[in-house]
Amino acid sequence: MKKCFAILFLVLTLTICTFAAERPRWVSLPINVYIPEYGNMSRLMHQAFMSWQQQSRSLVRFKFVDSPANANIEVEFVDFVANCNDVHAVGCTEMTTRGGQYYKAYVTIGTKQYKRTYENGRLTRALVTRPKDNIYGVMLHEAGHAIGLGHSDSSNSIMYPYDLPTMQYLTDEDMRLLYNKYH
Repeated sequence: MKKCFAILFLVLTLTICTFAAERPRWVSLPINVYIPEYGNMSRLMHQAFMSWQQQSRSLVRFKFVDSPANANIEVEFVDFVANCNDVHAVGCTEMTTRGGQYYKAYVTIGTKQYKRTYENGRLTRALVTRPKDNIYGVMLHEAGHAIGLGHSDSSNSIMYPYDLPTMQYLTDEDMRLLYNKYH
C-alpha cells in the first residue's frame, strides 16, 4: 500500500512539474514593473499595463516601481529595436524563467520611425517620433508578451502579430488568452 501511494505521489508531482514547465506564468502578484521616464511614451506604456489589469478584472496586477533592480518587468525605450529574434520589430519582449515560472521580462519599445516626404522633387527621410495611434497598439502587444501571452492566430486580438499599429484596444479574444494562461 505504501508503495502504491509513493508511486501515485511521484506521478502527481511529475505531472504538476511538467505542467508548470509547459505553461510558465507569473506566480507572485502584483508584478513589479519599471518604466523609465520618457515623456508621453512612459505614460502610454503605463496605460497599456493598466489596460491589461483593468480589463482582466485584476487577474493580473501591476505595481510600478522606481528602480529596475526592484522590477520583474523592465521597460526600455530606444529609437529602433535592433533585433528581435531575427525580425525587424517595433517592440520586443524577452522572458526569463526560473523553476518553470517567469522570473524577469525585458520589454523594448522602438519610439522612432522614418517619415518619407518629397521636397523640391526629391524624396527625403526624416526621423520622427512615432505618433500615439501608431505606438500604443505595440505597447499593448508587448505588455501582453510580458505577462506571458504568445502570438494569436486571431486578427481580432492585440496579440495578432501583423496589424499592431491599427489596433488600439484589448478584445474578448485577448481576455480569453489571458484566462487560459492564468486559470
